[in-house]
Amino acid sequence: NTAKRIIKAPPVVVDKGIGFLQLVDSARRFSGPFTLGEGEIVDKDGNRTRFSNTLLWATENAKTITSGSTTSMADALILKNGEHWFGQIVGLENNQVTLNSPNLGNHSVALEQISSLHFNHWKNGIRDGDPGTMYRENGEPLEGTLVWIRPNDIAINCSLGVVPIPRAGVLSHILAKPDPGNPAKGDELSLTDGSKVIGKTSIKGNQLIVEHQILGELKFGVDKIISLRRRL
Repeated sequence: NTAKRIIKAPPVVVDKGIGFLQLVDSARRFSGPFTLGEGEIVDKDGNRTRFSNTLLWATENAKTITSGSTTSMADALILKNGEHWFGQIVGLENNQVTLNSPNLGNHSVALEQISSLHFNHWKNGIRDGDPGTMYRENGEPLEGTLVWIRPNDIAINCSLGVVPIPRAGVLSHILAKPDPGNPAKGDELSLTDGSKVIGKTSIKGNQLIVEHQILGELKFGVDKIISLRRRL
């Protein structure tokens, strides 16, 4: 006899055009679009879900990742803990890289916390590589350490000395491998600009609040959110 497997609850499938909400205490799923209010997520039929009972939330924005060419989201900063921040990398000073992002604000992060930096990522993509290596659009990779990041050029201290490279020709600089054994603690929030941040989340009014170890308190409306995966 052929063995049969009975599935009592259907698997959760992301409906990218509508969104869905998966609860902690049941297999029941609600469809969007959603709004936020009074510490709850409200679906299109007016069903209200306590935030404490939310496991996974995907909004109707899943197909609307913002184009970097129209929002100054040219660059990507990847942290060792797995977070992705998108915006414009504006400088390197005192071993800290500063990123200016419309959604995350203007913040500096220590080089020792960064896995990689990617320039003009919407055109060039995000690539893997060897730590301590700069990858260029034209020319061989250069091994060395970053010296500065400026609007027009990025300098690396390599076997040739301190070499400024036109910023438009730099694809990425890999500082270290990601550290999956030391992930950030908290809920994982994905934004419409492609950013992924991890922190303690809550709802206040019609906004989602994220308490982040580096970025501080962040506030997002539903229009900025693609998904929230809670780690309870």
